[in-house]
Amino acid sequence: MRTHGTALGTLMLLATAAGAARAEGDDHMKLSRGLPITLDDAVPIEAGSRAVKLRFAYERQDERNRYLPDAELEIGVARGWAVKLEPRYAFGNASGTGRGAFNLSVEHNVLELSGTRPGITIEPGVTFPFGSGSDAVEAQIELRATQPLGSGPGAPRLHLNIAWLHLFDRESDERANRYSAAAGINLPVAAATAVAFNVVHEQSREKGKRETYLEAGVRHAFDDKTALAAGAGFGLGPDSADFRLLVGLQRSF
Repeated sequence: MRTHGTALGTLMLLATAAGAARAEGDDHMKLSRGLPITLDDAVPIEAGSRAVKLRFAYERQDERNRYLPDAELEIGVARGWAVKLEPRYAFGNASGTGRGAFNLSVEHNVLELSGTRPGITIEPGVTFPFGSGSDAVEAQIELRATQPLGSGPGAPRLHLNIAWLHLFDRESDERANRYSAAAGINLPVAAATAVAFNVVHEQSREKGKRETYLEAGVRHAFDDKTALAAGAGFGLGPDSADFRLLVGLQRSF
């Protein structure tokens, strides 16, 4: 617990220090998976815009290490519509490493966030594995909701993510269908800096196992196109990683 407290405390100090810089708009209040925590918001990318996201996660479980780099290209193809391309890989000496996956998904914003009105987005997708001991193809669909707690651009926001995943050609000890859910809040601590907190619960692919995490993170917007984020979390229960660290950079064009 001392390590967990130190990591989370460091994030809060970074948020306070980064608040000296200023950025226009509410880019610091945006959330994207791994930037800085698992939560994703329901705010769509603008039509014609592109965003590149570079993320790196580290997990420690049973004295073994798992490193998870990934990149994502998000393209706004029309108002309320976006396409996402995401290659990712896992390496280290923990289970599930030495392999990667390529995810293709389509995001549709069915209700635009405005004032105190919530935003709602759905995102279906499919994941294709590659590498040593590749797994089966998996399809997923996620529902995301964001509820502002005020009408201003700096108002705190509540978030809920619920996803259903289906595994094709599964092994006998794997679930055909599973779900994941995350809920949390983000709020500004300075003109260009926000902190975020969430709880994540997901069924593991292996039958009988599930993972739960508590996470906290900070996101700082240098301007309306560039944001840097860092997060940390610790697992609850025997199937979860002991702790995880996340860092990421987002650049919009």
